[in-house]
Amino acid sequence: MTNFEDSEHNLVDSSSDISPEVLEELSAVFGNTPVVGAKTVAQDESTPSPAVSNAPSPAVSNVPDPSATIPIATELADDSALRLGSTDPVGDIVYLDDTTLSGGGTNRDDTEATEVRVVAGGFFIRLLRRFDPRRKRGRRSIAWMALALATGFVAIGIVVVATTPLLSVSTVRIEGATYTNQETLDEVTKMLKGDAILTLDTGPALEVLESDPWVREASIDTKFPNTVVIDIAERTPRVWFRSTDEKFRIIDEEGRVLAVTTGQPTGYLEVTGLAPNVAPGSVAPDVYTAAAQLSMSMPDELASKVARFGVTTAGDITLSLQSGALIKFGAPNDIRQKLISVVVVLRRPESEKLVLIDVSAGEVVVK
Repeated sequence: MTNFEDSEHNLVDSSSDISPEVLEELSAVFGNTPVVGAKTVAQDESTPSPAVSNAPSPAVSNVPDPSATIPIATELADDSALRLGSTDPVGDIVYLDDTTLSGGGTNRDDTEATEVRVVAGGFFIRLLRRFDPRRKRGRRSIAWMALALATGFVAIGIVVVATTPLLSVSTVRIEGATYTNQETLDEVTKMLKGDAILTLDTGPALEVLESDPWVREASIDTKFPNTVVIDIAERTPRVWFRSTDEKFRIIDEEGRVLAVTTGQPTGYLEVTGLAPNVAPGSVAPDVYTAAAQLSMSMPDELASKVARFGVTTAGDITLSLQSGALIKFGAPNDIRQKLISVVVVLRRPESEKLVLIDVSAGEVVVK
């Protein structure tokens, strides 16, 4: 028989008196062993006692009659469980439907039932919720296992989709590159092609791009399913100068050396002077940087007349005009005021005859 853990422990205390007929029936079930602790009703003297036969008692079976009516003891001597009709503590449990004893089957449904435990002092009766907690734990374990399996399958699916060749980079489109070194572009393209587009790490490719002297900034965007777009913002060349190694260096307004060439550049203003050999990506001396900044600050009516810049070892800047006149600009300060003064002089009718315009000291001197 199946033993269930107690969920509700309700001891049924029958305070009603037990009739002699019930005691006789109890004696028939348990043999001649008296029931300890059971309450009995004092018999009425007017009621004759049942006759007791002197014949030997028939052998009592240890298996109770399932249809027998079981009297209920209201006092318990101890918690030792006994088999019906026996004194052996075996912990047997049977179930009581109304007042009829029935076997504690293992296939009962989860309904409320009554447990009868035979103890030394009588019958111990409890109401049980016929529910096995192990069953609940089992269902909970199955649910957790199903959730874990589902999560695992989803993770595997994501990895498979992210790494499939159908979603790998096969096309790299480059925009905005005019002067950027072609070797740099080829290296970046090789780095990106073949990688999974969903997990693409663009950091290393951006570092390579921004190491190129011509690249001011760059961005890399992905376009599903397999295209990468590189957008490059290049630096603007402003002036160039000849170095002691007889090579030409092109710089922007920040003085960054964009390129070193053996041929003379065209399209930018030259800065004359004795310039050091500066490597690409490095910054030129301050006076050359100032000349580059001045070139982008000049109004068009002045820029169209300037042939070249010149610098001195003292850090002063000069402008040579196409007419042959020389403008002494001096140190690269008060640039706006100096430019206004030069433009005012050049607008005069006699400016074509001038050979010198000096604004280095703040006041305009012309010759």
